Amino acid sequence: MCEYINDDIILEDFTMEKTIYDENNGLWYELRGDYYIPCLTVPSQEEKPIGICGQRHLQYIKAEYKPCTRSC
Repeated sequence: MCEYINDDIILEDFTMEKTIYDENNGLWYELRGDYYIPCLTVPSQEEKPIGICGQRHLQYIKAEYKPCTRSC
């Protein structure tokens, strides 16, 4: 922004903080370029077995999409 005093222009240098905290929603934001991006993390999930149908489908896909081993 510029400020005028006695027809002279005074330029102010604005620096933005690297991280800010928003008390309304409880999120931290990180400065990326000109925008503040929320710092979000995804909770880890436990691995679940795929079951018999999933195992059969996986075998089908492996058999269907094998690379060609003979000259085509």
